[in-house]
Amino acid sequence: MPHPGIDLVVAANIRAALEQDGRTAYAVSIGLGHGGNWLNRIVNGRKGISYVGLREVAAELGVTAGSLVDGTPRE
Repeated sequence: MPHPGIDLVVAANIRAALEQDGRTAYAVSIGLGHGGNWLNRIVNGRKGISYVGLREVAAELGVTAGSLVDGTPRE
């Protein structure tokens, strides 16, 4: 069975972190100074995320960038 690409894994982990945090992708995007659809496009697999973007999202959600890559639980 093929494994999903890293972008899809990261997208799923960001979605989970958003749910745990209780905020929408739109709210986080705006909070980071991006357009409202920026993070929504990432979590829906229509756009990849850069390392810098990954670190920004992680910091905003109070998790590590590594947890968004490997799915480790929030501490």
